[in-house]
Amino acid sequence: MQEDKKITWYQRTRTRLTAAVTLAIMLPMLAFYLASVQIATNAQLKAAQENLRLIAESGSVSLEGFIREITIDLEPTPYTPKLTTLSARELELYLSFLFRLVPEVETLSLVTVDGSEKVRFSRIAVYSAEQLRDLSGSDALATIRKGRTFYGQPHISEEGEARMNVAIPIPGKGRDIDAMILAEVSLRRVFEEVSQTPGEFMHVYVVDENGMIIAHPDFSHVLGRTSVRDYKVVSDVLALPPGRNTQMTRYTNILGEEVLGLGRRSRRLCWGIIAEVDTSEALAGVRRVQAIFRIIFVSAAFVGFVASLYIGTRAGGLIGRIQRAAQAIGAGDLGQRVPVKGGGELEQLAGDLNVMGGKLKEYHDHMERDVETLNERVAERTASLQKAFNELQERDKELKETHAALVQTEKLAAMGRLVAGVVHEVNNPLAYITGNIHVLKKDLTHLAELVRLYGGAFAAEDAPERERLLRDAREKAETVDIEYTLGGLDDILSRTSEGIENIRRIVADLRDFSRMGEAEREPVDLNESINTTLGMITYDLRKKQISVETDLAELPLVACTPVKMNQVLLNILLNAVQAVSENGHIWVTTEIEDDWMSVMIRDDGHGIPEEIIGRIFDPFFTTRPPGEGTGLGLSVSYGIMQEHGGTIDVTSTPGEGAEFTVRLPVRRDTCAATVCSCESKDDELSE
Repeated sequence: MQEDKKITWYQRTRTRLTAAVTLAIMLPMLAFYLASVQIATNAQLKAAQENLRLIAESGSVSLEGFIREITIDLEPTPYTPKLTTLSARELELYLSFLFRLVPEVETLSLVTVDGSEKVRFSRIAVYSAEQLRDLSGSDALATIRKGRTFYGQPHISEEGEARMNVAIPIPGKGRDIDAMILAEVSLRRVFEEVSQTPGEFMHVYVVDENGMIIAHPDFSHVLGRTSVRDYKVVSDVLALPPGRNTQMTRYTNILGEEVLGLGRRSRRLCWGIIAEVDTSEALAGVRRVQAIFRIIFVSAAFVGFVASLYIGTRAGGLIGRIQRAAQAIGAGDLGQRVPVKGGGELEQLAGDLNVMGGKLKEYHDHMERDVETLNERVAERTASLQKAFNELQERDKELKETHAALVQTEKLAAMGRLVAGVVHEVNNPLAYITGNIHVLKKDLTHLAELVRLYGGAFAAEDAPERERLLRDAREKAETVDIEYTLGGLDDILSRTSEGIENIRRIVADLRDFSRMGEAEREPVDLNESINTTLGMITYDLRKKQISVETDLAELPLVACTPVKMNQVLLNILLNAVQAVSENGHIWVTTEIEDDWMSVMIRDDGHGIPEEIIGRIFDPFFTTRPPGEGTGLGLSVSYGIMQEHGGTIDVTSTPGEGAEFTVRLPVRRDTCAATVCSCESKDDELSE
């Protein structure tokens, strides 16, 4: 009986010891399992959130680029003709060009500033006058009148396609808006990009500011105008400022799938880009870790039971190594491994732990490669945007160079128009100077001959010789009217001096007018510039017997570029000369009022017709026959006045003449404080 009791005690003791050892091993393993699962879950959620953020931001960049492309292509350039003055055929050609330039545009309209639709085209039809719309109360027109581009709400067309309206303002005179280009833009490209999902278990869709789906891989939600505003991720993204992201949210989407979602608010349109990933796929790695840990947990239970039999031997050391390796893996050291020797249960447990660490490391490496791939895509898209920006800068540079060349061309053309007049003005005094010199040479020759004869007579000692020389002198004096000749010398010299002075004045005016090398701004007497320019066109005025009346007020010096201001005055005065008939009149007046200096040039010519008065400042516009005008004079003058912060305006009554008004700001900090004492004159330059 005692032996039986001993055996029973031994068995009972061994059972208790086995249970104690098993619990001692299993409890840390259970804690390690829970901690590892939590760490893996957090890492997986963090990776999913980063992937969704990159996808949402990439979609936002694509959407912004799409809208920016269309806006830039539809905006008129400085050299686009004034659309409100084009014929129906010319408008059709221009809008056809826009259709080819922007393939996403389905319908184009030209709408005047009062809201009436002037013309409307689509890719398959031209709308008749009865089909044109009245848009006077539209949001697009209200936005355009403020000088801003309008982006409308998305809508479904009759063809079942998602579209939106974009309105581009067309600037008119000054800062006014003449009209707008209204384009109906297809969003099929947005839909195609959304349909190209990054993965089998990922979805991307776009909502407008009202929470309605406008792009989704399942197009039925677009056609049905499905609202998802009640979803937390959608309401959160619509409440954000433009360009911000929401936190990742777990919810059931419209497809009935449990997903993780993140949204981003676009900058220009304030739309929301929602990126979703299936929760089960996002946490697939965690499930694999759980399966591995369940295997480990069961194996550990078995090992714990067996370990009680080997507690005094190698089991304790191996269990310690396994525990340390598991703690290292749980801390993030996925390369940690347990050295295994033999084929026992504990060695198998260590091998399973090594397999688990290898699989975790493999999954971690796969996630890093995915992140690297997304970064490369973002870098490619950024490089593409930078290339487009560089191309825009290059085009801007070319436009500036072209403008400078046009200004120089018009400057040379203006100087060319002065050549004939200047040559004629110089030729007249040269002609009578040459004639006076010829007469003077002849008279001096006769006088020199008389002096020689009289001198020889007074010097001769022989009386007959003296008598002969005196006789010859008297005969010579009878052929030469000495009193008339001597009296005319003063008149000849006076008229010659007057001709030389006229030539000197013409050269001085030409030098003051051109000053081609002086491009810097300096204080300028505007009245002096007017008188110099009038002097340069004296021949043109005299040729048509045009009288010029000036009324020049006392003006302060104004800071400007002299050669450019002379060019503006010359262009306006030459246009006035060409518009005025023979014996016509030109009036030039200056005044200063409220820190603005004004020059008014008025003529009594044929005037400017109403249908072209709005185009006279357009580049290359001219009413002269081919070969007689560049069409750049008034356009260049308009640019010069804008460059100086001033304005140039025109008023005209057909048949009664036209009046140009040039206005410059008086910046008293950049010009001299002295006032020109320019006396008002009322001169008639009719000669």
